[in-house]
Amino acid sequence: MIKILKDANIKGKTILYRAPYDIEAENINGSLKIKDTSRIDATIPTLNYLIANDCKIVILTWVGRPKNGPTPELSTVPHTKYLQSVVNTNVSHINDCIGDAVIHKISTLKPKEILMLENVRFHKEEDSENADFARQLCNGCEFIVFDGFPQAHRKAPSTTGILEILPACAGFYFESEYILLNKLLTQPKKPFTLVIGGAKTSDKVEAINNLYDLVDIILVGGGAANAFLKAQGKEMGNSYIEEGDSVKTAQQTLNRDPANENFKNFKVEMEVELKKIMLPYDLVLGMNKEDNMSELTVVENQPRPVSADMGAMDIGPITRLSYAEIILQSGTVFWAGPMGVYENKIFEGGTKAIAQAMATTTADTIIAGGDTIDALNKLGDPKKIKFISLAGGATLEFIAGKKLPVIEMLTKI
Repeated sequence: MIKILKDANIKGKTILYRAPYDIEAENINGSLKIKDTSRIDATIPTLNYLIANDCKIVILTWVGRPKNGPTPELSTVPHTKYLQSVVNTNVSHINDCIGDAVIHKISTLKPKEILMLENVRFHKEEDSENADFARQLCNGCEFIVFDGFPQAHRKAPSTTGILEILPACAGFYFESEYILLNKLLTQPKKPFTLVIGGAKTSDKVEAINNLYDLVDIILVGGGAANAFLKAQGKEMGNSYIEEGDSVKTAQQTLNRDPANENFKNFKVEMEVELKKIMLPYDLVLGMNKEDNMSELTVVENQPRPVSADMGAMDIGPITRLSYAEIILQSGTVFWAGPMGVYENKIFEGGTKAIAQAMATTTADTIIAGGDTIDALNKLGDPKKIKFISLAGGATLEFIAGKKLPVIEMLTKI
């Protein structure tokens, strides 16, 4: 079990708060602002607890991947401005994360005050496991509260590096992600349905394989479905399929025992055959992602469902209805990845059907990943979802059975 904040002695201490604020600012009416504040909002309970315990709080985070040094869009200044509007204390900013000026600023902090450090990735040392840089990040602080669950699968000076230097615990947000995902892996309410989509296939297949014996049924759409259909020998035309071994790994997953005994839990009115791994029965095709025209094709029993000049852009209406029926009969539903190019209204129908089913079902519903959350915000109702994981890659690696470096370290502490 990881060490948690409620069990830590942090009263009056100077806290290095590792935040999950990897959110790029957007130019809104000529001013840089944080449009999606969900990751900041998720950390407010932790910050309020630290404030209530008279802590001095030093916030450390990275933002994006700077290519040419410091840039305004990747600065933590907009994060500071938003945070100041939602916490009842003084929040200041300093334009670096190490050095004498930072140490001096930390020394002048009063209890309950917050100092936001500048983007740690403005220093190239953050891209390597640089122990000296990690030590510099810890200067002036006494204890680490780690809330960066979206970064828990990364080894870097500002993640695992700082945990080698100061005592630490998980913050409330980190703890909530950890507990929920552990429960998902050990005590899901049955039947358990896994909904997988999105463009990237490799990490999704790993999650499918790790959860295969635990879930009752797997509904696949998006680019992930293209790889599986290709593995079945379907001609997929110009459909997006992730480069590398995606088709090979999809084939290996399809070769597993279908475990048909689970399907007594589901009944669908559509003309589809229930299998452990459900692939699209029909697809909506387009010439490209920006296409304003579409056509429908049936995948089942057609060796060439997608013509050479077309690509799969969404799951079709029969697939949508059957997937929605299964979600409505589930006890737990975990959804990661949209069903198609939902950003184009022509191809949003499949993702919208899943989002609406997730809002209607009585199941324990969990979603993960930035695109999935964005799709839910546009096409569904986030308030109807039991838990929204704000960590895409870390969540998928966790449910894929991988050991996350930060969790390993917070467990040993």
